[in-house]
Parts: sequence; structure tokens; C-alpha cells
Amino acid sequence: MWSLRLLFLCTTVTATGCSLLFDVSGYRFEDEAGQDAQAPGRDAGAWPDEGRDDGGALDAGDSDAGAGPCGEPCGGSTPYCDPDARRCVECLVAGHCGWRCEEGTCVDPVDVAPGAAHTCVLLDDGTIECWGNNTVSELGDGTMASRLEPARVLGVSDATAIASFFTHTCAVLRSGELRCWGENGYGQLGEGDNAPRLAPVTVIDITNGFQVSTGLSHTCVRLATGDVACWGANAQGQIGDGTMVSRRTTPYSPPGLSNVLRIAAGGQHSCVVRTTGGASCWGSDSRGQLGNGSSGSFASPASIMDLTAATDIATGLEHTCAVLGDGTARCWGDNRYGQVGDGTFIDRQTPARVALSNVERVFAGGLHSCALVDGGVWCWGGNEFGQLGIGNTTNQERPERVASLTGVQVLAAGGTHTCAIDERAHLYCWGGNSSGQLGDGTTENRLVPVRVRPAD
Repeated sequence: MWSLRLLFLCTTVTATGCSLLFDVSGYRFEDEAGQDAQAPGRDAGAWPDEGRDDGGALDAGDSDAGAGPCGEPCGGSTPYCDPDARRCVECLVAGHCGWRCEEGTCVDPVDVAPGAAHTCVLLDDGTIECWGNNTVSELGDGTMASRLEPARVLGVSDATAIASFFTHTCAVLRSGELRCWGENGYGQLGEGDNAPRLAPVTVIDITNGFQVSTGLSHTCVRLATGDVACWGANAQGQIGDGTMVSRRTTPYSPPGLSNVLRIAAGGQHSCVVRTTGGASCWGSDSRGQLGNGSSGSFASPASIMDLTAATDIATGLEHTCAVLGDGTARCWGDNRYGQVGDGTFIDRQTPARVALSNVERVFAGGLHSCALVDGGVWCWGGNEFGQLGIGNTTNQERPERVASLTGVQVLAAGGTHTCAIDERAHLYCWGGNSSGQLGDGTTENRLVPVRVRPAD
């Protein structure tokens, strides 16, 4: 037997229908023993009435006293039907709101940032919630306690973009300022020192940030002017200041970088795509990830060979990928796990074509890559933890479709896990889960996508 806990927000019964409103955000089902259990049909946010010929409407004899049949106006708007509660409800039906319902309004995920062993989600009210490992304050909640369920990031209520790659996270605020939190051993938080912080700090001298990207131990931001600033670790020249001084704790703007469309910070390298379609990289070139046909390290931006009309770029630990204007994708650098996606396991010092077309965006994780294609997700490369989402742990040298996902609008790749948000604002994650970074309340790796839910 299933029972649904409900918090009644208000009750008004009229002659024409019901406006009985339940809060089933953070809902939980229990079995007869009182243990948490999964409700039937919840795997893809579906409810038992979905797919019925009658559109899920209750028969006249099914509705409880005081509740009108589903389909009638309920609270002055078209209702959604919760067959378990036999009531007309609005956005509060679990599976409709992407994240939670607050005072009758859905709060939905709009961006996600998976790191090494934690994940953060940006909600459409400007707040951020994080979960997973927190040993270096990756969650930004003022503690160092790791969490299996989402916790609110302190002091951030108007964020517009987020990014994470390893053990620190940064957010762009509506004002153009940046807040960063997590590991700070190399000054990657941008506050002028390398002291640890338990909560987000404001990056010095950034007032017009637009898009931020975090690397292993450095951070870069694209400014609203199209210029770039970077800070943090610099032993391989990844800041682009012409030196290899071990760290720079405040933002620096590399000369000659203007009209930037997108910036990406990787393991120990950084790359940009310009509005003209040209692309450059700098920093470590240990496995050809700079794409200029050589090796070593470059302390200043160098053009990528044979790459024109680029529209997007992404950096992994030691590989890089880009999307071209014709919808094709290229990757280069470390290919020991197949992350270049060219059908081989051979490192590439210049861009190699990935066997995909109609590519909208490309994403690079630690040792894997993913692409967004017509609302579907394709991944390739390292798969030890199931981060490709294809149901096994075999490395793939060619793109494979994540079969269970459609209508995806946001995608992001972390160290060993991957996350996506679909058109219903449902958040899914898969792959490594040793610290609970998938947000499913466990520490078990997942070989296919699982739905992430907020805490009760």
C-alpha cells in the first residue's frame, strides 16, 4: 500500500469545483513498514495516469467529496491531476515542478555544474543549491560537512550562471559580480589570497562578468565587453599572462583577447572562441590539448590549427572539443580513453572530427566528452564510473546515445559524472557517486540517468 504525505496549504470548496491546494514538493512515498520507497511510474517524472486514453481524468465516481473532477477549473486555472490524492492540484503535483513549489509557484533548475565529487544547480529564482563532497567547502553552505541532499549556498540570491570542474565553483550575479567558493590553494577564488573559505567570496575587480568557467585550480571569466580575465594556478601558463608563476590570486586580462564568444578553463589549460569563429588556447600542452600541433606549455594564447567558424568550445582534464558552424564537432588532446571520439585511442595534437552532425553544444569532463544533438545526449570517452550514461562501464571511442534522455536543454560534464536538464525542468545525473554527487540520496554509481530531487 502506498501513502502520500501531504501538507495542506489552503482549502476552499465551491459549487463548481475545488481549490484544494496541496504542497507535494519534496514528496515522499512510504511502504507499509514506513520505509521510503519509489512510487510507481516515477522513473521519468511520470505519474500513473500518464498515457491513459482518458487523459488522466477521474471518473465521476472517483472524486472525493468536495473535490471536483479533474479538468474543471481549480483555483482559477487549469489543474493537473494527482490520481493518488484524488484532488485537483496545480504546480504542486510532483513531476510538474522541476524542483519544488514555493507559495504556489514552481522553482525550476536552469543550469547545473558538476565538479569532481559535488554538484551545484542554479534555480530560476537566482539561488543555488549544492550536494556531494564538502571537505574543502565545495558546497558553499558555511560548513565542511558532505551532503547527500541539496543544501542552499549562502549569500547568493541573484545568480545568472554557474560553473564547476573540480573542487571550486563560481557564479555570475545579475550585477556582473562574481562569487566563488571551495578550494582556494592557488587563489582560484580570486579574493587576493589562498586562505580557505567556508562560504562564497566576491572576486576582486570583476563587475561585468557574463560567463564563467572553472578549471582544476584556476578560473576564467568572459566579460560583457568580450574581454577575458583569469586567475589561480599558473604553473603551466594557464592564466595567459606570459609567465609561469605558480599562482595569481587576482584577475588578469591576457592581452590580445577581445571579441570572445565563449571561454573554457580545463585541467591546466584555457581556451576561447571569438565571435569571428577563430579559437585560441594556452597553458599545458602535455597531450596536445592546445591543438596547435606541438607540445609543452604556452604562457600566451596560440591559435588552434585547422579550426575556423567555431561556435563553442569545451575543455577537459587534458583534452579539448569544439563545435563548428556547420554542426560538426572536433576534439583533440588526450585520447587514451577515447575522449576525442574519432574511433581511436590515439592522442591528437590537432583537431579530429567526431562522428556526429547537428551538434548544438559540446562538453568535456575529466576523461569523457558529451554533445547535445537535437535535444538528445551523446557521450564518449572514459566510462569507468558510468559517466557516459549508456548502461555499462566500457570506454567508448565513438559517441554513444544516452537512450533515456530527450528534450534536453542543458548539459554539463564533471570529473566522473554528467548532468542534464530537460524541457520539463527535470534534472538528471549519472556516473560516479562516491560522495553522493548524483543527488539521489545514495553513494552508488549510476550507469544511466537518475532524477535529482530536492531535500524534504
